[in-house]
Amino acid sequence: MNTYNFTLILSESSQQIDNLEDLLFEAGCDDATLSFSNGITYLEFDRDGDQFITVLNSAIKQVESINDISVIKHITQEDLVTK
Repeated sequence: MNTYNFTLILSESSQQIDNLEDLLFEAGCDDATLSFSNGITYLEFDRDGDQFITVLNSAIKQVESINDISVIKHITQEDLVTK
């Protein structure tokens, strides 16, 4: 089993959700870090699985199961934080 790191960038409207962190946790995204930067909302995942596509699809389904989040705008495997 491998650990895959990837980031889902959410729609701008997701910043308006007061309990977004709780909703994500309840949806099964307890392996993601929720961050906001320059008007961008993103989730950085460290998810275990056998194949990248499998863990990515499961994360997308969990995020999209939250009705208040309308869209995942972008997916990246790049580190969004610079040192």
